Amino acid sequence: MQNFRLGQSGWPVLEWALVLLLAALLTWVCWWRVESMLESAERRSFEQQLQSLRDSLRIEGARRSLEAPHTLAQLVGSNPVRLLREPPPHYRGEQAPGEEETARPIWWFDRQRGELVYLARHRRELEAAAGTIRLAVQSTAPQNKRTILTMDTLRLEPVTAFRWQDRDFRPSTPKEQHP
Repeated sequence: MQNFRLGQSGWPVLEWALVLLLAALLTWVCWWRVESMLESAERRSFEQQLQSLRDSLRIEGARRSLEAPHTLAQLVGSNPVRLLREPPPHYRGEQAPGEEETARPIWWFDRQRGELVYLARHRRELEAAAGTIRLAVQSTAPQNKRTILTMDTLRLEPVTAFRWQDRDFRPSTPKEQHP
């Protein structure tokens, strides 16, 4: 029977430490890359839902412009999800503030403020308060008594500007008022 002493056979402690350090570094790089891809996928999903909501609003605006133009103003502050055939994934319906869940990602409509809210799950590169994005159906028409809304003046816009990865999302500004 042979006597084995530390350092005589196998790998020395320094080599084991280097192997563990490299394994930890590779694990961290892979995890960071997976998180980055998940955030990109979530942002793209958000953008697709936003485009679907905007398209539905345009279609409804066009329909109302033809059938009953005086009802266009009812769309301002309304829930745009009602215009979709199917709600977005993770949509929780119309709620009052404080009722929302903590699970992310979720969509919900804030009845009190008339805003569609998206709570992002992956928010490392999202520059928005607490990972919360608020959208509202707004009119870009000047606000005066003689303003007549058209389908071109209705927009689903961010309530406040935010940046997600390399994309800026800003609210549109109302057109200048003419006397």
